[in-house]
This record gives sequence, structure tokens and C-alpha cells, in this order.
Amino acid sequence: MLKLLAYPISWLFRLFLDIRHKLFDAGQLKSVKFPEVVTICVGNLTVGGTGKTPFTEMLVESLRQTHRVAVLSRGYGRRTNGFIEVTTRSSYKQVGDEPKQMKLKFPDTLVVVCEKRVEGVRRIMELYPDTEVIILDDAFQHRYIEPTVNIVLMDYNRPIYEDSLLPVGDLRDLPSQLPRAHFVCVTKCADTMTPIDMRVMNNGLKLFPYQNLYFTRMINGSPQPIFSEDVMVNSPASGSNVMALAAIGNPQPFLESLSMRYKVVDQMLFRDHHPYNVKDMAKIEERLASLPEDTLIITTEKDAVKLTGRRRIPQNIRKRLFFVPVQISFVSETREKFLNQLENYVRKNQTDSLLYTK
Repeated sequence: MLKLLAYPISWLFRLFLDIRHKLFDAGQLKSVKFPEVVTICVGNLTVGGTGKTPFTEMLVESLRQTHRVAVLSRGYGRRTNGFIEVTTRSSYKQVGDEPKQMKLKFPDTLVVVCEKRVEGVRRIMELYPDTEVIILDDAFQHRYIEPTVNIVLMDYNRPIYEDSLLPVGDLRDLPSQLPRAHFVCVTKCADTMTPIDMRVMNNGLKLFPYQNLYFTRMINGSPQPIFSEDVMVNSPASGSNVMALAAIGNPQPFLESLSMRYKVVDQMLFRDHHPYNVKDMAKIEERLASLPEDTLIITTEKDAVKLTGRRRIPQNIRKRLFFVPVQISFVSETREKFLNQLENYVRKNQTDSLLYTK
């Protein structure tokens, strides 16, 4: 019965999206340009994790070397509204887990949250007029801003040309919108990917000559303790008993990477952006009681942001708790090519903005 209902709902969703995009294309709904600043949108067409946060962090790490960079996020899951500047002491409940993670990683970079992105950009330029680049997190389908550069991420394991719109599939926007992207970056590529696999995916995407296609992998670092002064071991040894803990959009790659290095004796998975509470801690302790005494808990970098409240985390959990840092790695050594192409967009926009009069 639910499957029968899913298809008409998906059709109505398609109709809604189609009308909405036509209104933007016709100018009935307005897209605002900000010629005085470079705006780089990092988005996707699907729900769930495509790796936007580590990709955004990679952009920040590169661009901040030569430009004054800000990150603007909606702050999904926060319990507040309006424009808020994220600090290293902000609660993830105030600003969202991903913005807090980015601020902790880049404390000297401006990170703000605002659900109205046009207002967010305007406030950034009012308060910090020397900002040169604003990275818009998860704004491809938003369309109230026309970015300088659109970067669309797609999970290698979930090609958009084989997917369907919600609720039948995982698409939250129309594949026909892909031509608006300047860059299409396939994420979470398999280690066994071959040039033929890349060609097949390129053919499936049917990109235009002006679009740039890149393939990337998620590289997991060594697990790091969240509470370094409390840990029972400095680092999990290969083959250690571990419980996997995650509240992310697509936990499968995380689980697979753990199973390759450790013995995953249990797993606790929650919905994306889940705020861990006292009841969750009690459930984790209850599960630990049935597992080997040396079991460690390994979670994601995003989840670690929500698990730093010492008073809420029991000692038995704190001493076992590790997170896995993640980085983006380009396939075929194309990272520099990608960054050079992106820098060309930035420089061209900055040259054009010399003609802009405030």
C-alpha cells in the first residue's frame, strides 16, 4: 500500500519542482546576484550524505590561503532562527553540528548560519565587507541566490541517472537541473574504480562541454579520542572490537570502512543530525554491558561535535570514544587541476567586480 502511494506523491513532487524551476527561469521568482563577492555553492540533488561537509572543508582549507573566506550554512537541525555567527564555543543546538565542526576546524574562518541565504550574504557583506569568497553550504536547490560557481556532489554508489524522486527514491531535485552546475564531483568512489567506470558514469551524466567532472574518494584518518585524557587506549589497534556509532545521512561507507580495519561487534545508528541525549547514553551503556570488555566506540567527525559534553557522557563511554577524521582525495591526481579551475572563476569574478559600484 505504501509503495502504491509513493508513486503519485513522487509525481506530484516532480510537478511542484518543475513549476518552481520554471518560475525561476522566467524571472517570476527572483535569483539575486552578488557581483561584489564570489559565491561558491556546494550542493547535491539527493538526500543523505554525499560528503558536502568534508568537501566544503577542503575548499576552505585551499581558498583561505589566498582569500578572505566565509561559510554560510542554513544550520540544519539547530533550535534557533535568524543570522548567527558561529564561534568555537557555540552549542551545536544553536548553530547546527556541521557549522560547529567547520568552526572548530578553522577557528579563524568566518562561519555563519542563516536560513534565509540572501539575508545571510547581505549581513556578511555589511559586517565583513572585505570578504572575498562566500561558500554556500547545501544551496543548489535554493535558487534565491545565483552563485558565481555551482558545485554539485553525487555519491558514486547512488548515480542520479539511476535514481527516482522522493519518496520513491532519494532525489530531492530534478536531474534536469544538473546543467546549472559548473563542476560535478562524484564522491565516495570505490578504490577499484577503473577508467572504464569513469567513462560509463560520464556517459550516464551526459554533461555539457562547459561542465567539469571530477572523481573523489573519502579517506579516513586514524581514529582520534574525543576525551584524550580519559581513554583506555591511545588508538584502536587493527582487529579491535568496536561499536559503530553514527547519526549521518548515509552510514554505509562509514560502516564498511570500519569493518575493513576492526571487528565491528555492534552498531547504533540514528537519523541524520540526531542530537544525542541522556537516554541515548543509557542505551549505549546497556549495549556495552553485553559486549567484550575491551570494546571501543568509534563515531564520525560530525557526531563527535555532539559528543563533547563531558557532564552528559558517562565515564565508561568517554574512555572508549573515538572519532574518524575524513578528508577528500581526488582520483587520478586531479586535485590541483580542480583547484586551479576554481581559482580561475574566483579571479575572473574579482576582476569583473572592479566595475561594480556599491
